[in-house]
Amino acid sequence: MKSRIKQVRKDAGLTQVEYGKRLGVAGNTVTNYENGMREPSNAIIAAICREFNVNEEWLRTGKGSMYVEMSRAELAANIVGSALNTNDEFILNTFIALGQLSPAEWELIKKFVDKIKSDN
Repeated sequence: MKSRIKQVRKDAGLTQVEYGKRLGVAGNTVTNYENGMREPSNAIIAAICREFNVNEEWLRTGKGSMYVEMSRAELAANIVGSALNTNDEFILNTFIALGQLSPAEWELIKKFVDKIKSDN
């Protein structure tokens, strides 16, 4: 598992300290995971999977695909959530909902936003 923990970090382009902050542990703890000197707890494994959209079976055993497949709407919500540094369910669900709109529904939203802008 140690090499897979490191692979997730490298794919994310993070240092051990940055990775540790995302997981709620110190950078030297990440070093210990990656060197096999320490086994991550179930909570840390869950955090890696949640934070980086990693398939837990792959992380634990190497079987299956590395990442959990997400819809485009879910992916967009995660990107927005990361950019806004929020886990607010309303904000994330709003972006998921927006990702599911039809072109006609987008046109209605565009008209609504244009009206708000012109009223101000």
